[in-house]
Amino acid sequence: GLTVLMTVHDINLAFRYCDHLMLLRDNSIYAYEEKGGVTIDMLQDVYDVKLSSSECLDSKVFVPF
Repeated sequence: GLTVLMTVHDINLAFRYCDHLMLLRDNSIYAYEEKGGVTIDMLQDVYDVKLSSSECLDSKVFVPF
């Protein structure tokens, strides 16, 4: 029964420690999803960068290229 609100720009930290993610873009909520519902296309759109992903320590890891 504990809720923690965390603001972080590192998507890898967010995916490692959070159950739900709220993505913001242009001062608006872009998406609010369980982390399993967040797609790489969403992240590329929000961060405006091409990403690749892989699994590490039971969590997705995103790397810009």
